[in-house]
Amino acid sequence: GGRVAAYDDCAADAFRLRRALDEPAPLLVLETAALGIYANETDTAREYLRSRRPEEPAPDAAWDEWVLGNLLRTWWLLLCNDNAKEVLRIVSGLSEEQRNREQVFLDGFQEGQDRALVARHLLALYHWAQATHDIASWRLDGGSEEFASNAMCHLQQAFALATDVELAHLLGWLQGITFRPDVP
Repeated sequence: GGRVAAYDDCAADAFRLRRALDEPAPLLVLETAALGIYANETDTAREYLRSRRPEEPAPDAAWDEWVLGNLLRTWWLLLCNDNAKEVLRIVSGLSEEQRNREQVFLDGFQEGQDRALVARHLLALYHWAQATHDIASWRLDGGSEEFASNAMCHLQQAFALATDVELAHLLGWLQGITFRPDVP
């Protein structure tokens, strides 16, 4: 009823304003597109997103930046092209890279740096990665309830663990649009 329509209207207004700001940060670009999809402006949101393809993270990027950059790429692929097979390839690659890069990243912290906060941030990203994997699998297997349920649990965990507001906002909007019937 009225409450859902109010959310749609707010999302539409936010989408319009965000596009006018033309924010270049990939996290905010993806959030802007999610707002548009939530507001039932899917075609415009995809057009906006297609014109702002995220770059592949630099090979020497810090581990958390590498994971975040690749997750942004996977969601670009999901929302623009519905390329679930490529998404699975990227997420699987993250799992393989984790074995090689995570401990080196964590060992690089000096005394006084907040390892717990960084570990929490990584956990949020890992839950987001698992949700992304489950969503891509859900799309490929025709909509298994198990994949959908697991994906939502992981998105909720990622949201709860997010250490910065921008990531939390994005994850919240992704929860809102992920299994909408009008989003292929």
